[in-house]
Amino acid sequence: MFFVVQALEGLDKAARMFEKLVLVWGKAVLLGGFVVTLEMKDFEFIALICLFIFMRISCRSHMPELSKVMHLVSVMTCVCSVVFSTMQLVSQHFGETEETYKATRNLALNAFYVMALTHALVNFVYHALYVVLY
Repeated sequence: MFFVVQALEGLDKAARMFEKLVLVWGKAVLLGGFVVTLEMKDFEFIALICLFIFMRISCRSHMPELSKVMHLVSVMTCVCSVVFSTMQLVSQHFGETEETYKATRNLALNAFYVMALTHALVNFVYHALYVVLY
């Protein structure tokens, strides 16, 4: 049982690390540096994914007594993050822009969507293990 608790703690730490990474990358790099070159769809997806992460953080910190609600919110926001990230990673259609910015912007968007997808999958695994064990 000790190993399982350690695994859950490790997954929680990894999820929190990816939360911070996705938020910083989305806000500072994409919405800060590339906002004028983003298509509206990418802007909306980035904003929604960041909003979902903020929702998970606020549920975790302000509603500890409502753990079932927190898990439901977390799983639903993870589903949305997976859908948005996968759609953009598969399509690779980030819009037209000047050649100077295109390669860098596309790399930054790919990095963001991969981080958001990884964060959501780590959260899925954490919540699946938590539900099974508790």
